[in-house]
Amino acid sequence: MRPQGIALVVVASCMVGSLVFASGALAQGHDLDKIHSCVTAQGATTRGAVRIIYAPATYPGGTAYGNPAASCGTIEVEVDWSQNGGGGSPGPTGPRGPTGARGPTGARGPTGARGPTGQRGPTGPAGTGSTGPTGPRGATGGKGATGAKGATGARGPTGTRGPAGATGATGAAGVTGATGATGTKGATGARGPTGTRGPTGAQGVTGAKGPTGTKGPTGTQGPTGTKGPTGGKGATGGKGATGGKGSTGANGTKGATGATGSRGPTGAKGPTGVHGPTGTATIAAGSSAVTVTMSSAMPSTNYTVAVTLNGQGASAWGPGSGGSSAQCVAFDAAVISTTQFSITFRLCGTGAATNVTPNAAHVGWIAIQNN
Repeated sequence: MRPQGIALVVVASCMVGSLVFASGALAQGHDLDKIHSCVTAQGATTRGAVRIIYAPATYPGGTAYGNPAASCGTIEVEVDWSQNGGGGSPGPTGPRGPTGARGPTGARGPTGARGPTGQRGPTGPAGTGSTGPTGPRGATGGKGATGAKGATGARGPTGTRGPAGATGATGAAGVTGATGATGTKGATGARGPTGTRGPTGAQGVTGAKGPTGTKGPTGTQGPTGTKGPTGGKGATGGKGATGGKGSTGANGTKGATGATGSRGPTGAKGPTGVHGPTGTATIAAGSSAVTVTMSSAMPSTNYTVAVTLNGQGASAWGPGSGGSSAQCVAFDAAVISTTQFSITFRLCGTGAATNVTPNAAHVGWIAIQNN
C-alpha cells in the first residue's frame, strides 16, 4: 500500500536522441481539445499512476503539451477527458439536401465599351485538394444570349519554307458581353436528415466535496395533549388484612400531535481550503531524487504533491546510462514532514528509482492539503 501523501502525477516519457513518447502500440489520432493520459494497470508500486501525454493550448502555460498522437505503454490504459467535462464530440454531418431548381436567366444587358486588353497573368499552380463528392445535378436553366463575337486577329507572316515559322500572335479576345441580371433564386431544397449524435465524452473529474453546513435549529415542540381522567381508587380493605388492589383506571385519550416545526435556515458555506505552496526543483544529472524544503509549513503531513516536468536541459535524457531503449518513467513525490518532501525519478513497470542522464531534470511542484 502506498504511504499517505505519496502521489504519482504528471510524468514525462523516456526519450532517446529526441523527445519520444513511450508506447507499445501504433500512435492513434486523438481529439485535439481533450487532455490525454495513460493510467498504469500493473506494478506493485506504480499501479494507478497517471501520466499526461497531451494537453491542448488552453493548458496552463499557453502552449500545447506533449504529442496528441502518442500512445500508452503495454501495461497502461489510455483515459482522455475534456478540460471542462460534459458533452462529447459533434456527430457526423448529415447528407446534403437536393439543390433547388435554377431560376430563369435575366435579360441580357447592353454591351459595354471595349476596354484595353491587359497582359495575360502567369498561370497559378494547380490545386492539390481532393475532389469532393458530386452533388445531385440541379435543373438546367435557360441559355443566356450569346455575346458578340470579337474580331479575328491578323494572321502572322508565313515563314520561309523549311523549318516552320513561329505562329503569329493570337488576336485580342472580343469584348465580353455584360453579365445579364441574376435570375431569382430558386426554392431552397429540403433539409437533409440530421446526422446521428456522436458518443458522449468521458465525464470530467468530480470536484472535492465541500464542508457540510451547520445544522439548522430544531423546530419548536408541539403542545402536549390533555391528560386523560384518572381511574377511580379501589376501596380500602378492612383493617388487618390488606384489601385487594383496586383496578387500574383506563388510560386517557392521546393528545393531538403538534405541528412540525419550520425548517431552519441553511448553514453558511464553509471557508475554502488553504492553497498549498508552489515552487520548482532540479534533479541533477546522474541522480535519481531531490529533497525539497518549502518556505512555509503545511498544516499537517496529510498533503499531496503534484509534479510537472518543465525541461530536460540542452538535449534529451532517459533512464540508465544513456537510455538504451524507450521506457515509461514517472516522478514520485513522497512526504517527509510538514516542510519537506522528496521527488524521485522511477520506472513505471517496476517502480525502481533510476538516474537522470545525461542532463538534469527541471520540475515544477504544488503542495495540496488533503481533506
